[in-house]
Amino acid sequence: MSSVQIDTYTIIDGTGKPIEVALMDVFEKDGIQYASVSEIIEDEIQDDLYIYRCQNEGMDMTFEEIKSDEEFNEVVKYYMSFYGFD
Repeated sequence: MSSVQIDTYTIIDGTGKPIEVALMDVFEKDGIQYASVSEIIEDEIQDDLYIYRCQNEGMDMTFEEIKSDEEFNEVVKYYMSFYGFD
């Protein structure tokens, strides 16, 4: 049996609650780096994806909520079109 290594992080959601997420993808749009993550509940990666701005700091990664609806919608549209879901 083989296993896949998945990077996991703890981020703080909009309510201030820490949640564990699996890093699904890192991509760049207009010179800004973004990450798609999925929440982990009881050791299972959930289907929903969330997109954050991100920065690599050495071996660590920090995540920042996208507060602008315009930026968020543009990034989601870009991400979806990249994977052929437009």
